[in-house]
Amino acid sequence: MGVQRTQVGGVQPFRQRCGGSAEDGRGRASDLLRGRVLIEMYNAQLIGTWRRLKVCHNARCHEVFFDQSKNNSRTWFDTAACANALNLRAYRERRKAARFSDLSERDPG
Repeated sequence: MGVQRTQVGGVQPFRQRCGGSAEDGRGRASDLLRGRVLIEMYNAQLIGTWRRLKVCHNARCHEVFFDQSKNNSRTWFDTAACANALNLRAYRERRKAARFSDLSERDPG
């Protein structure tokens, strides 16, 4: 199993050759992909970029994104779509709860 270094965007990830490639028929493409993903995950942890890989907080979205904010605080894949939709749902729930509490306060018994 040989390991080669390749230059990609200023970062030097490792490329692992798993006994062949999909092109020459000696290796399975899924095994090669799995190995390359694991290596890139390891490299991201080493250089400190792993913590910037996040999943959108909107339960209906689940997109994975790379947080490029200065303080690593981004929580939405798309603020216009994901955050607004979630905030609107929360607002409607608060408004509904407020209406219900107003009705229960007015009812004498």
